[in-house]
Amino acid sequence: PCGVGSADNIYDAWKKAFEADKTSIFGGIVVLNREVTKQVAEEMSQIFLEVIVAPSYETEAVEILKAKKNLRVLVLPEISVKQPENAYDIKKINGAFCGCESLIKIGIPYGVNEIGKFAFARCISLESIEVPETIKKIGKDAFYGCGRLNQLSVPNSVKEIGHGAFAYCKSIKNINIPEGITEIKMSLFRDCTSLETIDIPHTVKTIKEFAFNGCTSLKT
Repeated sequence: PCGVGSADNIYDAWKKAFEADKTSIFGGIVVLNREVTKQVAEEMSQIFLEVIVAPSYETEAVEILKAKKNLRVLVLPEISVKQPENAYDIKKINGAFCGCESLIKIGIPYGVNEIGKFAFARCISLESIEVPETIKKIGKDAFYGCGRLNQLSVPNSVKEIGHGAFAYCKSIKNINIPEGITEIKMSLFRDCTSLETIDIPHTVKTIKEFAFNGCTSLKT
C-alpha cells in the first residue's frame, strides 16, 4: 500500500493514509474497515480512485460517490471480522486443480467460502476431500469426473450447489444435501453409479432435469 492510517475515527484514519503519499493514491484502491461518512466521501470524490471497499456507507456518502464516473464502490460487511490465527486469506478456488490426475487427498483451508467451477474437475485419482464450514457455494462441475471420490461431507454452511457439480463421481455411495439448499440443479449427480442413499432436506423445492440420471444404485 502507498498509505496506511489508524485513528479513533474514520476521517482521521483516512487523512493519515492520504497524507502518507498524495501522489501514488491516484487511480488507486481505498479499503476502510468502518462506515464511510459523508465527510470522507467528499474528500475521496476529489481524487481519481478506481475502487473503494468498506463494510457500509452513509446514504449521503453513497450519493456523492455515485456521481463519480468509473468508480467501483464495494460493500464487504465482514471486513472487520477477525479470522482464526490459522486461517488462510483465500476466498475462492476456481478451476485451480482441474485435471490434477495424481491428486489423491486434499483439505480446503478454513476461510475459503467458495469452491468455484471446475475446481477439481477430472481429478481422476482424488479419493477424499475435507470441506470447511466456511464454504457457502460449490460451483458448476466442481467435482465433475472425479471417479474415485468416495469421502465427501457437504457442510451445512453450503447454500448453493452448481449444476453437474458431482456428475460422474462414480464412487460416491452416499451424500447429504445441506439444509437451506432450495434447488437440486441439472445433472448434479449424473452417472453417480455407486450412489445408494441421499438425504434431501425439506428446503428443496425444485429438482432439475437429469439430476439423478444414471444413478443405477440409488435406493433411498
